[in-house]
Amino acid sequence: MWGKIVSGIVCLLLLSWAVSPILNPPNYYDINGAEDPVVRALAKPATIKRAEAYAEMMRVQDLDGLRRESAPSILNDDFYKAVPTIAGYSTAEKPKAVRVLGYHINTTTSTSGGQWSDSNIVIVHYYPFGVIVTTTWFRDENKVSKVTGFNLRRLSNADIEGMKFNLAGKTPVHYAILAVAAFILVFSLGTLYIACTRPGLKLRWLWILFVALGIGHFIFNWGDTTMAFDMANFRAPQAELDQQLFEPAKIHFWLPIGAVLFWLFAKKAVPKAEVKHPEF
Repeated sequence: MWGKIVSGIVCLLLLSWAVSPILNPPNYYDINGAEDPVVRALAKPATIKRAEAYAEMMRVQDLDGLRRESAPSILNDDFYKAVPTIAGYSTAEKPKAVRVLGYHINTTTSTSGGQWSDSNIVIVHYYPFGVIVTTTWFRDENKVSKVTGFNLRRLSNADIEGMKFNLAGKTPVHYAILAVAAFILVFSLGTLYIACTRPGLKLRWLWILFVALGIGHFIFNWGDTTMAFDMANFRAPQAELDQQLFEPAKIHFWLPIGAVLFWLFAKKAVPKAEVKHPEF
């Protein structure tokens, strides 16, 4: 009994993970979205201020300030050519709101004993026309901190709508791929539950592993209908919807070869013959 309950919970958790962008749509571009408290705690006010100041230097093309704040390794011809382009995508308009989307830091220690930290911070600025998202990379080494990279993305409200997952006005290809992914997800998870709970199944744990992992990775771009495939890829759950920052929604699915083979070759338990005692 408990085995069936646990198996059912595991399958439901995998299902909720696969469709989480539908159950809980990401709010990267939503002005009313709440900041992640962990991200906000990690991103120190001084770091946020430096990132915003660097973005402003890019907007006004303050080359002296940019040289002062940037690592020498990035101050090449490509850098100086990019400054006017980035400035063109910026705006002097005051944003309606500013929000920290992400912060990551990694500390490295070399074999010689040296140590440095690489970090990046992602900040979104909300405007009536859409959003501007900046990503700033820093390196702290020997008590000196320099900017090692900068990226700016300007997205209109139409761009943002095009990245979201929705069913309205799509092509037959969209609906066909969605149906295939939904079938694979339900079929693979249903088979996984059966593999976990079928009485007397031989090689149960081997079957569970084989059924759980899909083989061959298909990626369907919900925005432009392009598809990619990677055969050398294994994953559970075997279908999912993915929505990342700056990218259209994508449907991922893996071939449920293990689930198909389970129904073809998994041996069922053979019931014991009923023993009849002689009557006197």
